[in-house]
Parts: sequence; C-alpha cells; structure tokens
Amino acid sequence: GTCELLSPFFGSKAKPQIKSRIKASHRRVQVISAIGLNETAITALKQHLQKLQLSLSPKSSGKIVFEFLVRKGRVGRIVLDDQASALEETVVIDLIKRSLSSWRVPQSVSSTVRLTLCIYA
Repeated sequence: GTCELLSPFFGSKAKPQIKSRIKASHRRVQVISAIGLNETAITALKQHLQKLQLSLSPKSSGKIVFEFLVRKGRVGRIVLDDQASALEETVVIDLIKRSLSSWRVPQSVSSTVRLTLCIYA
C-alpha cells in the first residue's frame, strides 16, 4: 500500500520533505494530516510516534485513519476509520492505538481529531 498527501493541510511545501524523510528511514510512521491539532500538538505527536517500536512485515505498509476526542490533555476513545484505512494488520493498529492513548496532548487542544498516518515497512 502507498500513501499520498490527502489534503492541502500541510501545503505543497511538505511533499518534498515527506518524500526525503521516507527515503532516509527504513521504518516509519508518518503523519499525513492531523485535523483538529495545532502545530505545537502535531510536533509533539510526531516526537511521540518516533518512539514507537514497530516490527513490520512487507505487507504492513499503508494508510491508517483514526478519530479521537482530546480533553484536558488526554486522548479519549480511539476509533479506527476502516473505510478510509488501507492497513489491515491488527497488531500494528493496536500498537499505534496504545501509543496514542499514552500521548500527553498539549493543554491548548480540546477537540475531535482526525489523524491520518502512513506506515512504511
């Protein structure tokens, strides 16, 4: 599965940067869009996800979309949008959900978040 920039959320400037980061790293969780998060929260989320240790098989690549509510610096119930997601490996999905659950969100954020990630094996 491949991922592409789904929305103009990051603008055209982000495309070359994302492509170069993919080439530079072997295994990666890439934030494609994070509707409902401000720049500070997106930066914090990227740093949090970099700590994620995934052992991926070649079929573990693909787009994954989550929705969750953020209140008082905590991530609420995380729902996988299986219609919009291409990744079907439940072990990888569960690891990412657990990682998101433990993320301490900046206090400035209080909203529903739609997070699109791309997993590169």
